Amino acid sequence: TNYRLAKAYNAIGNYDKSLENFSRAVENNNQNSQLQYEYAKLLSKVKKNREAVIIFNTLKAKDSTNPNYHYELGVVLERLSQETDAQNCFKKAFRIDSTHQKAIYKLSRHSLKNKAFERLDTLLTVGLNSYPKNAALISLKAQSLFLQNDYTKAIVWFENLLALGDKSQFVFEKLCHAYKKELEYEKAIECMEQALLFEPKNTENLFKLGSLYQLINDYKKAEKYIKQALELQDLPLDREYSKLATVYNRLEKPQQALIYFKKALKENPKNESAKFFIVLTKASYYKDLQSK
Repeated sequence: TNYRLAKAYNAIGNYDKSLENFSRAVENNNQNSQLQYEYAKLLSKVKKNREAVIIFNTLKAKDSTNPNYHYELGVVLERLSQETDAQNCFKKAFRIDSTHQKAIYKLSRHSLKNKAFERLDTLLTVGLNSYPKNAALISLKAQSLFLQNDYTKAIVWFENLLALGDKSQFVFEKLCHAYKKELEYEKAIECMEQALLFEPKNTENLFKLGSLYQLINDYKKAEKYIKQALELQDLPLDREYSKLATVYNRLEKPQQALIYFKKALKENPKNESAKFFIVLTKASYYKDLQSK
């Protein structure tokens, strides 16, 4: 009865009542491993980490061949910042079951963090062979290739994520950068426009979009997005002002260009480039030789 009550309270989200009844159920039947496992998972869920560790260790001692005991213990140890012990648990789960997707993800993420790309590639190959549509592993694969500057292959894997429905800001931002590196500016623009739908006032992305439009010589749109980025920034930098000034020069608006080159110089008086372009812009602006 306590077990059924624990399951019912858990289902409706009353975790205190659920834990209370799980505790009584385990007391009455401390040899039931499944009951203990569910109890420990709920303890882990509500961040009662140390209590969960005790039960998972007990279960592991009873049956060391169950990969889930090792994996769940690893999750709790990771939360307790015991990273080495957590990774050992994930490795044990993986050795017992080489198709354990959750353990593979934890090991792969750790390898990516430490830029252990060979180890990461081996893990991802095993994981994706057993479940090719695991979006979490596909994302790690794409990020790995991206970090290694293999943008052509990274694009393929990020596009796989889009096909699986992972249309996140992160994916669109990474795709934009990869397309830009591959000189596919139109596609990069499409991706950045999608990224901005998630966060329309992201000044960094607005500036990047303006810069991309500048690369395809669409100076009107370049002006629009770079100006938006500058207006939203509390502390505009000389780089951004110089970029906008350059766009105004392309639009044959030297007076506007001068305004922003001067702003850039005010932001950073040591910006030699801004000084040079002020002179150059004035030279193109004045008609008579004496003024030049």
